[in-house]
Amino acid sequence: MVAMIQNQSGAAQEYLDQAAAFIAEKGMQNYIPLLELTQGQLRRRQDDPRQALEHLDRAVALAESNDLRPILWQAHAEAALALRALSQAPAADERLRQAQAVIAEIAGLFKNESYRQVFLANTTRQLELAE
Repeated sequence: MVAMIQNQSGAAQEYLDQAAAFIAEKGMQNYIPLLELTQGQLRRRQDDPRQALEHLDRAVALAESNDLRPILWQAHAEAALALRALSQAPAADERLRQAQAVIAEIAGLFKNESYRQVFLANTTRQLELAE
């Protein structure tokens, strides 16, 4: 992730390939949704929104089937950015709505109101980047 943020896409891809090999070797299937999300983020940053969307759709499917809400909302939000890059605004808007719905579900799980508000403030800030 750090390599990706620092625009070192070659290094980021190498780390992701190593992670994928480790996951496969150790049978750590529960990490595949996170790997797909990160691959999608990298592809989008590399200006390859179609490939990004493929990874993000896999992340969504796996996150839904494993009830991984944090990965699910992030994959929807990231997919919205990829769809905007593909000039598919209505589909991007729908993905944002889906991300917001998952965020609302997560927020509803917080028993502490101040934690809920911090969570909502942070996720709202992140979603604004996808709009």
